[in-house]
Amino acid sequence: MAQSTEDGQKRKRCIFSILNTNVTSMEFEINYLAVFLASVSALIVGSLWYAKFAFGKSWMKMINLTEEKAKEKMLPAVAGMFVLSLVMGYMLSHVTYMSMNVFGYSAQMAGISSAFMMWVGFVLPVLGGTGLFEQQPKKLMLINLGNWLVTLLAMGAIIGFFGF
Repeated sequence: MAQSTEDGQKRKRCIFSILNTNVTSMEFEINYLAVFLASVSALIVGSLWYAKFAFGKSWMKMINLTEEKAKEKMLPAVAGMFVLSLVMGYMLSHVTYMSMNVFGYSAQMAGISSAFMMWVGFVLPVLGGTGLFEQQPKKLMLINLGNWLVTLLAMGAIIGFFGF
């Protein structure tokens, strides 16, 4: 009986030593200027994407948003979006850093591929699923999904360009 307990402890130590030598011991480097600039890029992409000359007219019509109401709530919406973009940029920076270290990618490749994978793995299922359950028009779903694809790719390109 004592030997099986000893074997179990050896197995636990072995599992934990494997975990400790890989990702759990990795220290992350964050370029806060890159995160800030990536967050600014999210606002720029969004303002261009949802401008009247692009998808703004269709988008506003599909969500029943008037210009007056949009202008009334613009400042809190932009401020809130900037804070959320900082969170997204920070997390994208972590994922990019891990991609560089785990897969051996260059910073640029890691930034863009991580952004795309985060879009495919998180944004597409969340926005797509929400759109399906809310019975949104397909065009509205595509406008929003397209915005987030371009936004994340721009953020990933900036984070990758500035590196760590």
